[in-house]
Amino acid sequence: MSGSAIALILLLSLSMAVAAFCHSTIRSFMGASTASALISTVLFQGAIYHNLGYLDPFFPIALVTGAFFGFLISIPVGLVARAIHARRQLPK
Repeated sequence: MSGSAIALILLLSLSMAVAAFCHSTIRSFMGASTASALISTVLFQGAIYHNLGYLDPFFPIALVTGAFFGFLISIPVGLVARAIHARRQLPK
């Protein structure tokens, strides 16, 4: 598996895990989505820095792009989390 495929899998799994955590702890949907995008991007860039030993020369562009894709990943995860939460609130 190539390095870029591993990086993409890492970004997707990290974004989904952080999105699930943010949507379970933050009440506001947009706030949780934004926080998830920012946190997952910073953690991903930290992992890249740890792997390379230096910041990528295109670090600012990678931050913006990663935050955008992290936000897009966070929206469906948040919708699923909201549906699960609503289902738990139904009377039995």
